[in-house]
Amino acid sequence: DIIPVGPTAFCRLPDMIQKRFPGQDLGVSAVQRHISTEMSHKDITKPTNNPPFGQLCLCIAEMPDMRALWHRNVDLARKVLLQSHQTIGQLLHDFNGYLVRVEGYLWISAFHAPLDAVAFCASAQLQLLESEWPSKLDSCPEAAVAKEPDGTFLWRGPRVRMALHTGRVLTERDPGTKKSAYFGPVVTACARLCSMAHCGQILCSDAVYEEIRDQMAVIRRGIEARYLGTGPVHGTLHPIS
Repeated sequence: DIIPVGPTAFCRLPDMIQKRFPGQDLGVSAVQRHISTEMSHKDITKPTNNPPFGQLCLCIAEMPDMRALWHRNVDLARKVLLQSHQTIGQLLHDFNGYLVRVEGYLWISAFHAPLDAVAFCASAQLQLLESEWPSKLDSCPEAAVAKEPDGTFLWRGPRVRMALHTGRVLTERDPGTKKSAYFGPVVTACARLCSMAHCGQILCSDAVYEEIRDQMAVIRRGIEARYLGTGPVHGTLHPIS
């Protein structure tokens, strides 16, 4: 199995490529926090869709290898992050997603329908892969180009991992961002799933997959669904499939 627990994985890359690059956890720098603040004043992070309440599908996306890129080249990391924000912000708008919060290289968003959430994730992974990135990224192992023998791109640009979970949540207005903020086991489970995902993967719970299994044809091609079993997830009361 790709991971030691059992959500469904939507994979666009072979197992041998779906391993995070080793590196020290360097934390979130003051520069990253500055970029997050800068993004909060741009239209791409302002909610353009109505926030869902009660039953919803939560999505968490992260670029874990950006930590190393920040320490390698701050100016390059800033350009990559700004471009990623623009891409993800536009796709959230297109797929009726609500941006809950963005901090550095992590995005939390919510959707009324699981199908919209899965379609957003699939489109984001493929669009980030197909985007034109600064040529200097080729010298950075955490974002360098990798190809199949036939020339098909395996990696290109920043590596993104994503997780999806659906259920009922508690909603409150965040006094700082003035946006809807979500709380409860669904949020905890989604965060844990994201932390276990490999870059290039979209992990979703069985609850999400059951909602969209008969509608997979409407999602962009190039996405393979794979069942990974059932197992415990830290911070949740019950195993997740």
